[in-house]
Amino acid sequence: MTELTEPVASHDGVHIEQAYFLRAKHLPWVCVILLFGALCTGVAGVFAGSTMQASKNEQNLSDLNDKLAAQKLEYEQRLGKQSAQYAIDVNNFADAIAKFGEALDKMDAKNDRRAAERERAQAAAIAAAQKAAVAAAVTAQKTEQILVKTDAVQQQATEAASAAKATEKKLDTATHPTAAVPPTPWAGNRR
Repeated sequence: MTELTEPVASHDGVHIEQAYFLRAKHLPWVCVILLFGALCTGVAGVFAGSTMQASKNEQNLSDLNDKLAAQKLEYEQRLGKQSAQYAIDVNNFADAIAKFGEALDKMDAKNDRRAAERERAQAAAIAAAQKAAVAAAVTAQKTEQILVKTDAVQQQATEAASAAKATEKKLDTATHPTAAVPPTPWAGNRR
């Protein structure tokens, strides 16, 4: 094998350090090696880039998973707080409904008691009115009887008074006979 480079003579009589130049026959092999190196470098670059991208994607995915887990935890905590608040609100509402139901029951019971008292009072008033009506009817009958008896007694008293007057007249007539004396005895003596 020959050397790839050989010393070049100086130009214009000045000695230049030895320079190495490729010969033309080795140029295709050098190009192939350079292309293979470039290809390997490209493949290595692509591999390195894809590995870095994958690592970055994994990191991003890990970050996103962490963020998602944090958001989920925050959401669950917030949901837990809201659920707890909703549960408290529901319990308060249920208590309010129960108290309202108790108040309605008390009001119904009170109204029922009042209605029963009214009904008892009405029944007592009706019974008293019926008793009063019966008593009034009895009193009216007694009054009628008393009036009849009073009329009878008055009639008897009138008859007795008439009889007494008649008897008095008879007695007056019997004790004072009619005199032959003029009613005015002095009327004739006036002479």
